Amino acid sequence: MDYDDIKQLALELGRPAATLYVLAAKNDPFYVTPARRRDAEWFGKVWRRLRMGQAHYRRIHYRLISLRKPPLMTDGRPYRNSTRCWNALNRACRDAVYLGLVPIDAYVDQRNAEPLIHQQRPPTAARCDVYDSDPSGNSWDTDNVVKMPDLPRLLFGRPHIPQPYQVEIWVEKTTVNDVLEPLAREFDLNVQTGVGELSGIYCRAMIERLHEHRRPTRVLYVSDFDPAGRGMPVSVAVKAQHELFRRGLLDANVQVRPVVLTYEQCVEYRLPRTPAKDARRAAHFAARFGEGVTELDALEAIHPGLLRRILVAEINRYRDPDLAKEALTLEVEAHRECRIITEVVHIEHRPGIAPGGLRFIPLASRGPGRCRGRAAPRGGSPAGGTRAPAASNSAKTRFFVWNCAQGPLA
Repeated sequence: MDYDDIKQLALELGRPAATLYVLAAKNDPFYVTPARRRDAEWFGKVWRRLRMGQAHYRRIHYRLISLRKPPLMTDGRPYRNSTRCWNALNRACRDAVYLGLVPIDAYVDQRNAEPLIHQQRPPTAARCDVYDSDPSGNSWDTDNVVKMPDLPRLLFGRPHIPQPYQVEIWVEKTTVNDVLEPLAREFDLNVQTGVGELSGIYCRAMIERLHEHRRPTRVLYVSDFDPAGRGMPVSVAVKAQHELFRRGLLDANVQVRPVVLTYEQCVEYRLPRTPAKDARRAAHFAARFGEGVTELDALEAIHPGLLRRILVAEINRYRDPDLAKEALTLEVEAHRECRIITEVVHIEHRPGIAPGGLRFIPLASRGPGRCRGRAAPRGGSPAGGTRAPAASNSAKTRFFVWNCAQGPLA
């Protein structure tokens, strides 16, 4: 789905194209207009010509203004150290990734901290394997009886069963990290904090994590109750959706859910309002919710511990509380079944196993390549079928000998 598809769909439905995309026309990744495409293509050419590699937007900006002959922008004017050029560069860099004109890892976000990753590893299947022991600790003291290997046994390898959902918490500020970091460790969450709206770089990283663990993902979004904070979860969701389309992961189960602060929470907990900073967007916000905005920090300052309780309640919606108990019950049953199978096999092969066990009977050394010992039943001579592999040149060679008439058990 791109600009041309949206325009065609709008024509078929007889409705404005603006009703078919979510973000502003200058920002929506699905609605890259011809003007935005021209700017993105301009940056793609500049990026390839200067061989910039991976860099932050601001480093690219200073690289361009330091050139003896700055590149001409799409409006014919040279790139200058100005707010106009800087804003145009940011949009062009972003859209160049959306259109695949530069690699998705062409930029780094040095404005925000790296995410705190505690996600569970992908699930692994259970397995049953046959094991025998290795008497690697035995010495060649011929005065002592050497312990022979145990009989093979069937052992159960426990699977890894993660929770059904991978939960992430995204926050527009770092002032509540003391609440979030313990939650991440306790519930195996990923936490992404930042300053303001988080960029598409982190949205793409989140989709990469989803591609690794292959589970439904829920992003719990925490932000101020203000015009910008209400738009952040929507913006992140659209960026993530675009990355899913780009990768062809159309069946992926991802949701971004705003959980703190909401209008209802501000009213219920009587949180204070402060004047809005963005007067341009404040009028529409005030008409719907009343004058003023509320910062996230007010919740923890006035109601210590409440943020954690709200988040834990949301996290538990996506956790199976009985998962560990049920997995343990099945594991105990599987171990029991493996022991039963092992005992049955040992009983079937019991006629070929010497009742007295095994021991080494010393022989004189006959030089390299000759046996230094042989296996025999305790109190008797070597039983028929007993095999001892030839020793190597090392005096610490280990024998793996089964005293069974029919040879080693498989």
